[in-house]
Amino acid sequence: MSPLARILLWLITFYQRRGGGERFLVSCNFEPSCSRYTHEAIARFGAIDGMRLGHARIHRCNRPDLLDPIGDPVPSSEEYLEEVMLKDERLQDAIREAAAELPPEKRRAYYDALARTIKDPDTYAVLSYALMLGVRHFYLGRIGRGLMDVFAVLFGIVLLVGGSPLGLLPLMVVFTLDLFALMSSQKIVRRHNLERSKALLKKIGGVRIGDRL
Repeated sequence: MSPLARILLWLITFYQRRGGGERFLVSCNFEPSCSRYTHEAIARFGAIDGMRLGHARIHRCNRPDLLDPIGDPVPSSEEYLEEVMLKDERLQDAIREAAAELPPEKRRAYYDALARTIKDPDTYAVLSYALMLGVRHFYLGRIGRGLMDVFAVLFGIVLLVGGSPLGLLPLMVVFTLDLFALMSSQKIVRRHNLERSKALLKKIGGVRIGDRL
């Protein structure tokens, strides 16, 4: 388990021990509660995917029409992988069909624009461990996230130079995230390219892929 996942699990446990939803007047429509669901999801799938599942669960939980808690357990590994793969396949098929239906001029403009913006997973993987300076984020155009990595690394270095061992913490967090990105480069870049394809279809052809799914 990564250091980031351990930190997140500790924070959730601390929240639960401090009273959880009852202390903060938050009621949950599901069983297990959202905090326990997120804790289990992080323990099973890691920090990033676990937090994503937890975030989606909290959104589902905001259902005032539900009066009694209903069962909504964390998916098994097989269920989770099947859901992700099917979602990507459906999205890719919808994008391909929408592009084929565009008029010739718009279809050519779409593919020309896509060729300029599509990213390579191998390049992303190499940049994931390039000096821990957020280069991978800049490659995907995520300037804000890249700057956060840069500031975190510089802050950690300043603390270490000043003699504080706490400087290791931000460095370890950034390193762990970069390592995760390295191992998941294919999936991350695939999703990025699909999102860029969706955006270009909407911009050039006026097609909303979400309406087709």
